[in-house]
Amino acid sequence: MFDLSNYTLLWFLAGVLFFVIELISPGFVLMFFGIGAWISAIISWTGISHSLVIQIVIFLVVSILTLVFLRSKFSAWMKGRESGQQPPGDSLTSVKGQKAVTITEIHPNGVDCKVEFNGTKWNAESDEVIEKGTPV
Repeated sequence: MFDLSNYTLLWFLAGVLFFVIELISPGFVLMFFGIGAWISAIISWTGISHSLVIQIVIFLVVSILTLVFLRSKFSAWMKGRESGQQPPGDSLTSVKGQKAVTITEIHPNGVDCKVEFNGTKWNAESDEVIEKGTPV
């Protein structure tokens, strides 16, 4: 049924297990061991090496190298950017002099006039017409 001397399926399932556990645990580490397991599965599947010892070494080397070199880059990507943060201090004095961009046309007594400030949409009022996309 399944030849246990071929470890392809076992490496693949180990990789899936690492990815699933990564989803439910904090730390952002196990994903890289999943990558190492899948690389070992590819090595086994292509027949490059049928030796379990070599596959384990490849698993460990790939896992550690991806963890060391890619974790900080992936962590920054996964965090995204912060938006909608209130500037520190008194809200009125801390925003004076700051720039926003109109995301709709703003007109006197207008409804749904919006600007974007610090990544957040705000209602806007004006005594004159301001075109969309204008820094204010």
